Amino acid sequence: MRDPGVVLAPVLRDLEEAGLRKEQAALLCDVELGLLLHQRTNPDEAAGGAWVLFCGIPYARGRGLASTEEAMTALRSARFTLWTLRRRTAWHDALATYQELARKFRAFDVPRPDVRIVRLPTEGIADDRFASYGRLLAAAPPFEGRPATFARRGPHRFQAGRATVRVDLPDTGHLPRPAAHDVDLRPTGNGEPIAVVWNDLITTAESMDAVECHHWARRLRSVRLRTKGDSTFRPDGAFTIAGVEHLLGIVGAGKSTLRDVLTVHLARQGRRITVVVGDVAETVALVRLYNVYTGGKAAPVLGASGKERHAQRMHRRLTGRGEANVLAHDDAGFGYLSTSCTVNALIGDPDDVLAFNQAPCTRLHRRTVRSDAKREWSTVPVTCPYWAGCPRHRGAHELVSATIWVSTPAGLVDASVPRPQNAEKIRYLEAACRRSDLVIIDEADRVQMQLDRMFAPAVALVGGSDSRSLLDDLVSHKNRELFEGARTQLSHHDVEDWTAAVNTITTTTDRLYAMLVADRGLRDWVRTGYFSAWTLQLRLIEERYPDDMVDANEPRRQLTELLDDFRDNPFGDRAGATNQELTALVNELLTTGRQPATRRKLSDFLVKLFDLPSKLSELQLAYEDQGRPGPAGRRHKPAPDPADWLDEKRRQFEFTLLLSALEPKLALMNAMWPRVESVLKLGFNDMYQRPPDYGPIVPEAPMGNVLGFQFIVDGPPRHGVQSGELRYFRCSGIGRELLRALPELPLVDGRPGTNVLLMSGSSWAGSSSRYHVPVPVGTILLPEEEHVEAVVDGTEMRFEFLRSGRGTEALQLSGAGLDQRPDVLSRMVTRLGEHDHDGSILERELRRWPDARRRILLLVGSYEEAERAANALHTLSPRWRGRVLRLVSDDVDVTIGSDDEMQAPVLRRGDVDTLRHTDAEVLVAPLLAVERGHNILNDDKVAAIGSVFFLARPNPRPDDLGLAVHTVNDWLVRFAETAEFAERLSEAADLDEGALALRKEARSRWYRALARSLAWTSLGSDRDSVTWDLLVLIWQVIGRLVRGGVPARVVFVDAAFAPETAAGRPADETPETSLLHNIHAVLTPYLTPDSTVPAHDRYIVDALYRPLWAALDRLLNDRNPECTP
Repeated sequence: MRDPGVVLAPVLRDLEEAGLRKEQAALLCDVELGLLLHQRTNPDEAAGGAWVLFCGIPYARGRGLASTEEAMTALRSARFTLWTLRRRTAWHDALATYQELARKFRAFDVPRPDVRIVRLPTEGIADDRFASYGRLLAAAPPFEGRPATFARRGPHRFQAGRATVRVDLPDTGHLPRPAAHDVDLRPTGNGEPIAVVWNDLITTAESMDAVECHHWARRLRSVRLRTKGDSTFRPDGAFTIAGVEHLLGIVGAGKSTLRDVLTVHLARQGRRITVVVGDVAETVALVRLYNVYTGGKAAPVLGASGKERHAQRMHRRLTGRGEANVLAHDDAGFGYLSTSCTVNALIGDPDDVLAFNQAPCTRLHRRTVRSDAKREWSTVPVTCPYWAGCPRHRGAHELVSATIWVSTPAGLVDASVPRPQNAEKIRYLEAACRRSDLVIIDEADRVQMQLDRMFAPAVALVGGSDSRSLLDDLVSHKNRELFEGARTQLSHHDVEDWTAAVNTITTTTDRLYAMLVADRGLRDWVRTGYFSAWTLQLRLIEERYPDDMVDANEPRRQLTELLDDFRDNPFGDRAGATNQELTALVNELLTTGRQPATRRKLSDFLVKLFDLPSKLSELQLAYEDQGRPGPAGRRHKPAPDPADWLDEKRRQFEFTLLLSALEPKLALMNAMWPRVESVLKLGFNDMYQRPPDYGPIVPEAPMGNVLGFQFIVDGPPRHGVQSGELRYFRCSGIGRELLRALPELPLVDGRPGTNVLLMSGSSWAGSSSRYHVPVPVGTILLPEEEHVEAVVDGTEMRFEFLRSGRGTEALQLSGAGLDQRPDVLSRMVTRLGEHDHDGSILERELRRWPDARRRILLLVGSYEEAERAANALHTLSPRWRGRVLRLVSDDVDVTIGSDDEMQAPVLRRGDVDTLRHTDAEVLVAPLLAVERGHNILNDDKVAAIGSVFFLARPNPRPDDLGLAVHTVNDWLVRFAETAEFAERLSEAADLDEGALALRKEARSRWYRALARSLAWTSLGSDRDSVTWDLLVLIWQVIGRLVRGGVPARVVFVDAAFAPETAAGRPADETPETSLLHNIHAVLTPYLTPDSTVPAHDRYIVDALYRPLWAALDRLLNDRNPECTP
């Protein structure tokens, strides 16, 4: 977190001494810095367009305004001060407030946003201000923060859930203080490119095998290295990482081997490396591995809030491996997931041990020693004096001197350097980029998707009968904690305010939900992609004062300002404009027990506020006229009854007011979450706002930052009432751009950049909006040629469409109604497992494999479906009892080894690599749970599973907001690199107009992405993009079965894969009807001799996807001997 106030301190002091209030002085400096940046970068255009320079999207570059390194530095640096003004309205409001300040304070004159800037001479007040502004345009401000104060000897207290705990600290003056990170530490190589010589890596691998043999050298020698040449990729013995290097490799090509050997190789040279991997289990495993080969130079980056959850997950996994006694669990990872607290030893009652989130690491309050103090206890928290030696902070201690940092994306983005160590408020991500010679991002396409969703989270606020929701779980947890603590937690001021906010959220949400479930007209009104108080307010105003209405500008403006003021302060409890009537009405709506009377009052207010008497008169005349006989002709839509029309508008207005009350309380709940998390034992909240540290780094969302809601109906209505799920989401930036920003993060401080290696087997994916990483591919890894040939030539695919005795139609799971899916799935599994003329379909499949690979993977759509399918097969006959496992999440509480004969045994997702140690022949799993992650190998180190049966065709969830986020982010990132982007910005009248036009287009694409049907036959122009998404998903799953260069057998069971073929009409199958046909169609241009696709792209697709295409080609062109009708 940066603090411009350090640089601006002399200017702010002079302005305040001259008569400005503190907030006025801060606003003046911000506006003048923005105006100075605009004057330097875009002097010929009006000041109102300066907001475009702060939003992070490269509009200025596209218009040719950032063609020099100096201009780029100014734009990057200024965002650290001005990013909060990146909205056009926020900038214009700030300009208006600035212009209202007295002339003697201002250095610019901007009477209106549509005029150019006029520079004014300063009048003896902060005359040297431009020197400070210049520093902020040349480099980012220094880090915010102040050193921690450590507790001394004497009585202290802290809040711990149920009570306030007192502890008497002994003399701790002799204890060491925590070692601090050197935030000015530069990379050992000073940011220079890294040359990776393959023979040097082999030498390192040989030495690693001498320490602990994992056949590093043999594995590395089997890899074929290809680097980008002028016309195609060519064999090479080295590659260079300069800035960002994008490296690809098919599954099993040796990416993980390269990652680990390269990390050890560089660490032994004194270089510093950060490695980003998929989960915490892999993080701590890699730390152990690297420490074996580097003498203890590796440490993990772990967020404090998730340690307890990760420790519980590790205990569950060890229990699943047969060790039921938790006290006997032994894993090196527990050393970094300690939940112990030194203060426990100082608490009088040995049985009253602090819970993990109750440890007072930085929350001790000492007793006041001054006799004239107003309070007995200080309100300023101090740090535990045992912090430097506390085992729960082991990872943080070791990171200071570690050469290798290992983390997950979330850990690196969210976790910060603890305040007891450093005065500077700095996130580990920024610290890693400042110190590291190399940052390795494993599975870069998955990280890209995670980053998008980090900056656009969505949760179910309240749900239907079968789904959990944030608010339901939160209210239950809050009530339980308050009950157990006899509500003593409410003595904590923050807890009182937070609880009141949650109570208001609950009441408001209940009112909104009641209206949604009971009123179809209202549901239809809000179901246009998403809704918020702002969008609904706009619709109400536009319906009353349409654009073509004469003399509507002034009443529209007045109504907009009034409702904007109300949305900003709906309860009238904050500084700023208020509307007492609206505030009173919304409070009455929330508390009334006489709804008819309140709604009559609201209706009368609506007529007055929207000036509806004339409108109602028009409607009355039209309503009466339609009953009179008239000339024959085209029939018009019947005029509504004015009373019914007004009642509909009243319901819409009531809903908008309630939503205006809900939004700020949700924001308050999330903002205060960290402050009450310990006291109320709260867990992780998906709606955590990303730290403001990333505001200057992550560009604003293409359509502007969005907060909104969705109502997703759940099944058919019952007696006129429609249940559903009310979702809440917030889009605050283009998260994926953080990947490409990593090398340049240190540049804002005049430091050398870092190098980044992006690694994946599917991060080049055509028009995929999720998986394709828009960084040119420079390096490709290929496995041994015979392994590739074995997979390409040996992998077989077939259809296994199933029919039951109830009819002749093939069973189709995808597209079936929610109430039909369980029955369809059970019939599929029964048909696969039941005995027929020669065993069963599954038995015949198993007989095709040798013992070491004699296993089948059944893929379904969810963990719930996995349970249903596994139990159905497990109980079908004695043949399958004990031979079926179902995969479960690492976080779910289940009894491993249960004696319940109706339940199939379970295998945790984190233990899937132990499948070879079980007696299972069939593993049932959700498709997404095995897409990536742990390898499923046998003792020969090749794939332990021979065949996979797709019982469900993968398909995006139509209500998944993440898909729309990926779509619009992908569009803008790709479009910004095209000539058309620059042309459209150059042709616009000014930068403001160009940016607004592109934002309008982005918003249009956003709405279209939200509203589009994801039924396969309805995809239209989006079909190829969705196809690329799904082919990557399918190929990643099949990739689990071809590890080690062995072939797989792939069976498509769901008739949705090829509906015309399933119906006996294969000649009618086309890419528009079949996902498999379209996968073949989108890959074919890259893999046929007469292709006009660029050679580099052809090489990439051949390296990554040829096995998939070849197997599909044989299947769809009837060159595969097996095709069961």
